[in-house]
Amino acid sequence: LAAAALAAALVAVQVVPLAAVAGRLNRGGLSLEESSIASLPPRYLAGLLVADHGGFQEWMTYIGIVALLLAAVGLARWRDKERWWWSGLALTAGVYSLGTHTPLYGLLYRALPPLAWLRGPARAWFLVALAAGVLAAQGLTYLGDRGGSPTEACPGGVRRRRRAGLLAVGLIGAALASGVGGMALHLPANVVAAGVVWPVAGALVALRAGGRLRPTPFASLALALALADLWGVGFTLYRVRPAEEVLAEGKTAAEWLAAQPDPFRVYSPSYSIPHHTGAAYSIETVDGVDPFQLADYAAFMRAVTRVDLPGYSVTVPSFPEVSPGEEMLLAHREVVPDLRLLGLLNVRYLAAAYPMEAEGLTPLGERGGVYLYRNERAFPRVFVVERVETVEGLEGALAWLAENDPDQAAVVEGRDTEMRRRGEGGTRRGGGRWGARLVEWTPNRIEVEAEGPGLLVLSEVYDPDWRAEVDGQAAEVVRTDGILRGVYLGEGMHRVEFAYWPAGLGVGMGVTATGVACTVILWIVGARKARECR
Repeated sequence: LAAAALAAALVAVQVVPLAAVAGRLNRGGLSLEESSIASLPPRYLAGLLVADHGGFQEWMTYIGIVALLLAAVGLARWRDKERWWWSGLALTAGVYSLGTHTPLYGLLYRALPPLAWLRGPARAWFLVALAAGVLAAQGLTYLGDRGGSPTEACPGGVRRRRRAGLLAVGLIGAALASGVGGMALHLPANVVAAGVVWPVAGALVALRAGGRLRPTPFASLALALALADLWGVGFTLYRVRPAEEVLAEGKTAAEWLAAQPDPFRVYSPSYSIPHHTGAAYSIETVDGVDPFQLADYAAFMRAVTRVDLPGYSVTVPSFPEVSPGEEMLLAHREVVPDLRLLGLLNVRYLAAAYPMEAEGLTPLGERGGVYLYRNERAFPRVFVVERVETVEGLEGALAWLAENDPDQAAVVEGRDTEMRRRGEGGTRRGGGRWGARLVEWTPNRIEVEAEGPGLLVLSEVYDPDWRAEVDGQAAEVVRTDGILRGVYLGEGMHRVEFAYWPAGLGVGMGVTATGVACTVILWIVGARKARECR
């Protein structure tokens, strides 16, 4: 329990803020089908014995032959009761990884609501690998310290050494036969590798258990074999590509966009500017991949993109399943997004893998296979409006935006009495909007200069953890136009500062700092006791 408490303290700096924001994310409440996506098919358990070269990364069960053998030794010879805890963890995680292929996952899903936050039960296999690693370490310790000695003084020592030697010779012969025979028969590389590594690993264990091999050479050879085995498998799972080749994806369009005056954002319904290329050119996008999206933003983007597929999605926009031979990224070529709502998000440009036609879109040509367009309805990143109306909730805001011009007024949730109070006696501009100046922009702090009276609208996603100050005085940040941030301004010029501080971060930092301090103290005490024992 003490160890669990210490572990919880060390991760509190991440867990506490995540728990605070959890209710605002679109991840909660996944259906059983959504939660169990990519459940491990039972046939992939064979991957424990024979590696799946080049296989699907979510279903890789191979932990290495050497580790598996040593884990078996550890389970059999480790006398501490802790071995049952680790073996139980491996068994439970293994069954859990199978997801809906067994009744257990459905029962756990219904009994434990937090599971509605998790996807891909096959990822729990890392706990199997962790448990196997601990058991393998104990197996290696047993073989190194107690699993046999090269001395022949003990009764039966000569006989044991002879049997170990004969077994090792037989296994090495089997490895050679498997390698040569497998290549001659053109068997798959993973089958040939398993046919070689299994006997060699068994021979090493037999030589050490029989006292034919000293602990240090045994450990060195076992480590070398394990690394060679796992590296060989690992190299089949990825391909190294030059940076120039990777960043060439969408490069021509990204270079052109990066040369345009900012700030602005880009929307691509076909992922035509990948994340890595966009990051390299500092391009802000409203689309992309993120497994933890604010629920209101995800709902707003369904209205913006006019792609409203049911269920949870890690992408904006969502993409449907397509038939074999069809290109998923072209699935929305017949869909025209809402340019006014895109404009509210400061989307000045659209980039697509196909031509688009809509009123308000100005073609800018094709660059590197990417069709670029300017959104003539784009709003600036920050502006001020005088007229404000009120609604209830995101649905009310979307309904208002569908029938009204956001260029003439803004809509906020709740009451606008503060704006009326501050605006009384001020200069009236008869509605409409006027500009403001973005002084500084960073991910956690934004500074703006604007003239009131009116509602300052910042085209950034609203979240209650954002705080605002107007001329150094705390001000309320109101949800504006569905998902944007707004601050009421009085008469005259003002400097407005937005700052982000997640709820629970201070508590999490304090708990983690305490955990780190306890870890250091325990390490110092342990080191002193070790010196005293010497």
